[in-house]
Amino acid sequence: MTENNKKKKKEVEVVEVAYWESMSLSFIPPMRCKFYVKNALGDFTYVKTSKRAIAQERIDEIYGEGKYKVRQVMKAEIR
Repeated sequence: MTENNKKKKKEVEVVEVAYWESMSLSFIPPMRCKFYVKNALGDFTYVKTSKRAIAQERIDEIYGEGKYKVRQVMKAEIR
């Protein structure tokens, strides 16, 4: 295969949210982020992808393999 024929791996976007920011009553999780982890300092790391395996792979790259398990963002609707 030539270099042009190889699929380029798309970089998965990560959004960091500080603990103090996430505790605000008006806090809304970043758009299009389905998965997150809460690290030891209380900060949240959101991953913009629709596949759990890709999100876990990206978190493993950032924090090290097996350190954190991704969780799914639960969006509630208030009526």
